[in-house]
Amino acid sequence: MVHLANRSMRLSKLFCLLAGIFPLLAAIGWIFDIPLLTSVHPSLPPMQPNAILGLFLTVIAIVLTDYGSRFPRLNYVASVIAAFVCLLGVLTLGEYIFGWDLGIDPILIGNRTVLPLEYPGRLSPQTAANFAVVGVALFALSLGRLPTAWLQACALAVGANSVIAATGYFFSVNEVYGFPPIDLGAIGMAVHTAISFILISGALLFSRPNEGMMSLTTSNTLSGAMARRIVVAAMAAPPTIGVLTLLGRSAGWYDVDAQASIFLVATVGFLLRTTWQAARHSEQQELQARSALRASYLANARLRTALDERRIFAALIENSSDFIGLADPNGKPTYLNPAGRRMVGLPADFNIENSTMLEYYSEDQRAFAAAVILKSMLEQGHWTGETYFRHWKTGASIPVSDDHFIIRDPENDRVLGMGTITRDISDLRRVQLENARLFDEAQRAITLRDNVLTIVSHDLKNPVTTLALIGHALRRPEISDRKKLTDFADKIQRSVDRMLALLNDLLDLSKIQSGTFSVAPEVERLSDVLSPLIESMRMLSDAKHQAIELNLPPDLPAVRVDAHRISQVMANLLGNAIKFTPERGRIRVTARQAASAVIVSVSDNGNGISNEDMQKVFDWFFQAQEYKRVGTGLGLSIAKGIVEAHGGSIWVESQLGKGSSFSFSLPLPELKTERTDNVA
Repeated sequence: MVHLANRSMRLSKLFCLLAGIFPLLAAIGWIFDIPLLTSVHPSLPPMQPNAILGLFLTVIAIVLTDYGSRFPRLNYVASVIAAFVCLLGVLTLGEYIFGWDLGIDPILIGNRTVLPLEYPGRLSPQTAANFAVVGVALFALSLGRLPTAWLQACALAVGANSVIAATGYFFSVNEVYGFPPIDLGAIGMAVHTAISFILISGALLFSRPNEGMMSLTTSNTLSGAMARRIVVAAMAAPPTIGVLTLLGRSAGWYDVDAQASIFLVATVGFLLRTTWQAARHSEQQELQARSALRASYLANARLRTALDERRIFAALIENSSDFIGLADPNGKPTYLNPAGRRMVGLPADFNIENSTMLEYYSEDQRAFAAAVILKSMLEQGHWTGETYFRHWKTGASIPVSDDHFIIRDPENDRVLGMGTITRDISDLRRVQLENARLFDEAQRAITLRDNVLTIVSHDLKNPVTTLALIGHALRRPEISDRKKLTDFADKIQRSVDRMLALLNDLLDLSKIQSGTFSVAPEVERLSDVLSPLIESMRMLSDAKHQAIELNLPPDLPAVRVDAHRISQVMANLLGNAIKFTPERGRIRVTARQAASAVIVSVSDNGNGISNEDMQKVFDWFFQAQEYKRVGTGLGLSIAKGIVEAHGGSIWVESQLGKGSSFSFSLPLPELKTERTDNVA
C-alpha cells in the first residue's frame, strides 16, 4: 500500500508538471504573437493571460503543499495563492452575472489587439467557475482543516467541467464548451485550458492517495486493483477515442452524428472490456486465495500433529529418569528436566539460564570438560564418556555416564543447540570399585607368579634379549641432524606454551563466568608491580621501532592488588597496544590519583576503535572485523574480570584514526574494606 501511495504522489507531481506546460506555451505565444500557441487553431478560443496566470499559480500552490510537511510556512503561501485563484474566478463570474467591470480583464493584455470580443482578456465563464472551485480545493489541500471530501469533490467538479469542454471540441459542438443558455457575450474555455484543468484535477486527487475515495485506488486489495484498472480506463479512454474519432471525421469517413455514435460505442466497449478483465483478474486472485486457504488448513493440520508429537516428546523427557538438558548454540543452558534437577540438587524454580555448562561438573572435572568435552562437541558433533557432576547443595561428586551432542536442522544442517543425556552411575561405580579391588588382588597374585617365572627364566632370557637388541639396533637408521631435532623440539614447546596459555584463559573465563574467580591482594606500589613488566615488553616494541613513554609519579599512593593478576592485565593492554599500533608509533603508560582510586592508562596512536566496536570490546571472544583470527578474544574480558575482582572498573576511549586509550581504576586501601577473596 505504501508503494502504491508513493506512485500516486509521483503521478500527482507529473500531472502538475504537464499542467504547467500548456500555460507556459500559451504565455510564449502571447509574448511573441504566435497564434498557434495561444489558440491551437485560428477557429478556437485562445487561452487568456488571466487563465495563464491562474493556472501557473495553481500549479505552484500544489507543488508548495507537497513540501508543506517539511516547511510548514509554505502551506500558508499556498493558502494565499488559493485565495487569489478563488477570488479571480469569483470576481470574473461576478462581472458576467452582475455586469460589473472591475478592470481585471485587460491588466495583462494592455493595448494589445485581440479577438473582437465584448470583454477582451476576460476568462470564459467555465474557466472562471473552475478557478473558483480550484481555489476551494487548494484551501483544503494546503490548510488540512477542511474535509478531504471537499478537496476530492472540487477536483472532480473541475475535471468534469473540463472534460465536457474538451468533448465539445472533439465533436465541434460550441454549446458544450460555452454557456449557451445564458447570453453572456463570452467565449468558451480554450482547449488547452481544459486539458490543463483535467491534469490539475488529477494532481489534486492523487495528492491525497490514502484519504477519502482515493484510498480505494491505493488499497492493496482485489477491490483496489479493480478500481485502479477502471480509473485508468475511464481517464484514458474518452480523450483517446475522441481524438481518434475526430481524425476519422476530419478525413471525411463519417459525419458528426456517426462520430458521436462511434465514440459512445467505443468508450462503453472499452470500459466494459476493462471491467471484465478486472473481474477476471479478481476471479484468479480469489481462486488463488481459496487455494492458499486450503493449503493453510493442511498446514494447520500438520502443525497440530507436530504439536501433539512435541507434547508426547516433552512428556517423555519430563518423565524420564535420566538427566536431559538442552543448551543454545552458544552453550548457554536453556532446559533441564525434573530428573536432572533432582540428580544435581537444583530446586524446581531455579532459572537454568543463569548457569553455565561447566558449573554442572565437579571442580576437578571442569578443565577436562572445557578442553575435551566441549571441544569434541564443537569439532566432531558429539562426545560420550564418563565424568563427574557436582551436587549443587552438598558439593558431592556424582559419577555419571555423559552423552553430549549437537542438535542440527536436518534440512539445512544449521546448528539449533546442544543436548546432553546423562545417567547416574553411582551404583555401577560402586560395583566397579569392588571389581577393581578384586582385580588388584588378582593382579598381586599374578605378579607373584610372574616373579617366580622371571627368576626361573632369567638365565635363558638374558641371552635372547641381548640378541634381539643387537638386531634391532642394526635395523634402526641413525638420525644425525641434531639441528632439525632441536627445531622440532622448539616448535613442540611453543605449541605447548600456546595451548597452556589458551587453557589458562579458558579456566579464567570459566571462573569469572561462574563467580569463582578470586584474587589475593596485598599493599603494593604500582611502580614496583608495573615497571618490571613494562621493561620486559620493550623488546616487542623495539622490534616495531615503537616508543613507550612511562609516567608513574613517585608520590602515587600504594594500593591493594594481586601483583600477578594486575601484571596480567597490564601485559594484555600493553601487548594489544604494541600489536595494533603501526611501526614507529607511540605508546604511553600513565598513572594518576583520582578521588578514592588510582587510574592506570595505556594509550596509543594506532588506528583506533569504532563506536560500535567500543560497546563490545570487553565481551567474551569479541574481535573487531578487521582483526579476525588475531588472538582468542579473551584477553580484555579476563582483564575486566580481574579489575572488577579488585573492586575497580575498566573502560576504553577511542577515535578512529587517532588511537585508543584503555584505563582501569584500583580503589585506595583506606577507602575499601580489607578482603582476601574478591569475586568478579
